[in-house]
Amino acid sequence: MSGNHKTKAKWYDILAFKFLTGCRTGEAIGMMWCDVSFDRERILIRRTYNNLTKSFYPLKNHKNGSLIRMFPMPKNGELWELLKSIPQGKDNDIVFKVDGKIVKDGTLRANWRGTTGTSTSKIIGIIPTLIEQGKLRKYLPCYNTRHTFITHQVFDLGRDEKIVSAWCGHNEKVSEKHYQDISDRANQINPELPANQSQADDQKTELEMLKEQLKQQQEMINKLLSDKM
Repeated sequence: MSGNHKTKAKWYDILAFKFLTGCRTGEAIGMMWCDVSFDRERILIRRTYNNLTKSFYPLKNHKNGSLIRMFPMPKNGELWELLKSIPQGKDNDIVFKVDGKIVKDGTLRANWRGTTGTSTSKIIGIIPTLIEQGKLRKYLPCYNTRHTFITHQVFDLGRDEKIVSAWCGHNEKVSEKHYQDISDRANQINPELPANQSQADDQKTELEMLKEQLKQQQEMINKLLSDKM
């Protein structure tokens, strides 16, 4: 990832982050520089931002009321380079800003899907642009950044589902004990490298029905990362 930070489109950083981590939009908006540790090569996902209340909330689980997810950030990897390209602020500063302000979820989604209106107020949208360019065949919601990451890790790279659950925090399907047992191990694994190749091959055999959708989603990732939309 290269290029002057000022030349990048305003939504590129947060969308690339969502694709590279599988985090929820509120979690990405709520990221602060105190959550980023280049020395330890990891980020902490521990809060979410609610645009309606304009407040930050700690992540919670059903066991002890608090939750901090650790996500690996290998040195010189895509996630590392993305965050290094952003001018670093103070510990309590928000990582992803648009026009110097915190990201508004509704505005992000509007720029993702596009809007109708007059020529001066109409937003073309990232996804409609990719469809028009032939990069995608159909509309994909903004939360597909999360689905894409999880699908790519589990079914394309053959990643252990428990590892991906620890990274992404979809704990409604994983017991709290299971999450605790795997969290330390999850922090030691590079999400940018494939798992055991034979395991990956077995997983791919089971994915014939999902390949077309994954291909379209991967094309969207490639477009965003290469063209810096």
